[in-house]
Amino acid sequence: MLVLFYSLNAHKYFDYHVDSKGELIWNLKSEVIENESRLDGWYLLSTSVSNEKAKKETIFKCYRNLLEVESAFRQIKTYLKMRPIFHYRPDRVRNHIRICFLAYWLSARLGTEWLAQGETREVPLILAQLQQIRIGKLRVREKVVKTLITDIPNRIQKLLEKLHLLYIFGTVPKWAM
Repeated sequence: MLVLFYSLNAHKYFDYHVDSKGELIWNLKSEVIENESRLDGWYLLSTSVSNEKAKKETIFKCYRNLLEVESAFRQIKTYLKMRPIFHYRPDRVRNHIRICFLAYWLSARLGTEWLAQGETREVPLILAQLQQIRIGKLRVREKVVKTLITDIPNRIQKLLEKLHLLYIFGTVPKWAM
């Protein structure tokens, strides 16, 4: 069975080259795959909590939750097109954590609400579709004549109706006027 890896590091599992005819020639690196498969399912978690204070299952669950929070934050940052930010002051670190929590909560809440409406696609995929909706201003000689919203494609309009969001995206918001 051939497994395709969606990873920037997938090249380490293959030997590949393009021959003189322009064809891709590739082989699996069986030894690399076997070595890594021995570690599949094993986790090395480091914590300052003693064994008496927390069970290994509890620690594992906390790390899994952390991964979910980081994933949600990455999704929201991607959606908002935010660049990485490095913090050095404690107050900024706390605020960064607050934003991470809000991003996680927002992503989880949207996922839960949309699942209840019968939408099974992941939150980032839906947000990517919503990014196609744009607001623009019609100007004549530096004067704004009208604020417009792009036509919403039928597939997105159906999605918005299903999720009960069409009223938000169907008209130009007041803040954009």
